[in-house]
Amino acid sequence: MREADIEFFLENLAWTERDMMESGNIREPLLGTEDRYYIIQRYTDLFEIEKEEQTFELLTRIDVDEHKWYLSEQKQKEVTLYLMNSLTGQHLLYIWILCCINII
Repeated sequence: MREADIEFFLENLAWTERDMMESGNIREPLLGTEDRYYIIQRYTDLFEIEKEEQTFELLTRIDVDEHKWYLSEQKQKEVTLYLMNSLTGQHLLYIWILCCINII
């Protein structure tokens, strides 16, 4: 995870908020502690999902985005892929659950 990216993003939000307050566009701060926590947590979660997807693609040689596109074309509507993992010994077991398709 690139913590510097998160901090830079939050710092930019704070600068923008300060500028908006000084110009009179807003009166109260927009970004609270809970908002900062949410942004950090969401970034962390999405970063972990991306890492797991890359690991899955390396292990299986399945391009997830291409596979999703193909399945969506078949169904003629967007298909959602969910990635779940669980530790089994020293290996990660990946299970892809495909919504709208009865595969598992």
